[in-house]
Amino acid sequence: MNKSGYLVIVISNQSGVARGYYQERDVGLFNDEMRRQLSEENAYIDAIYYCPHHPEGIVPEYRQNCSCRKPNPAMLIKAAEQHQIDLSTSFMIGDKWSDIFAGNAVHCKSILVLTGHGEEESVYQKISETIIAYNLLDAVKRFII
Repeated sequence: MNKSGYLVIVISNQSGVARGYYQERDVGLFNDEMRRQLSEENAYIDAIYYCPHHPEGIVPEYRQNCSCRKPNPAMLIKAAEQHQIDLSTSFMIGDKWSDIFAGNAVHCKSILVLTGHGEEESVYQKISETIIAYNLLDAVKRFII
């Protein structure tokens, strides 16, 4: 657990690997740089899980319809098992409905942020019980701490 007292775990679809846009090592480099930049601000990520698959990918070994790709909840379940997390007391914050659906599938409290794809997603589909925040900081300040 990081210094905040909360576990911070990133759960990410990275279909660009299956689509041939970049390789898994590039995902690792990006994640390392994200962690480095966050640490400069005394912010930390405890774990990162990602799915490199996509059913329409052009890279054969990644072209599949898998259980880890959100909205499927397999990455959340794996994180919960590996970090002894009670998902019913956890939050899933994301900018796509696939994030919200994955969180809801395992009874997380899910929050849609309007940054990234969130504003477009919120117009595309509205679900009345979904919590909506302006951005990640707003979600954390108003709903988590």
